Amino acid sequence: MTDQPPNEKVSRDTLFNSIVKEAGEFYSLVISVASAFLGGTLLFLEKIAPHPFKWSLCILAFGWLSLIMSIGLAVYVRLKNLESGRLALEGKYDEAQKLDRKKECCSVCMMWTLLFGVFCVAVFGMINLIFKGP
Repeated sequence: MTDQPPNEKVSRDTLFNSIVKEAGEFYSLVISVASAFLGGTLLFLEKIAPHPFKWSLCILAFGWLSLIMSIGLAVYVRLKNLESGRLALEGKYDEAQKLDRKKECCSVCMMWTLLFGVFCVAVFGMINLIFKGP
């Protein structure tokens, strides 16, 4: 006999493993996208827009800062995941739960800083492509 209720179709272990896997992939995605956009803009500056409009560099700077912040948040949340797991193993569930709420907020911020950074870099690229001239 299994330890799951009769109406439950997926075991708790399977669900937990799925959540852990998705979280790891989410953090990896954030770091990969942010890193790709950081590196891609350097290549864009070298090959396509070696002389960008000076004022558009402010937009690029905001984009880069936002992308770097998203990477920093991803690293911070992953570190706090380890701490939360340690607290749970020690039976300190209330402390782990408080930390989990903070991590959720940081994860939402991570998503928005990534999107803002990608947006700024894209706007920078469009400005310098559209107004590049002949």
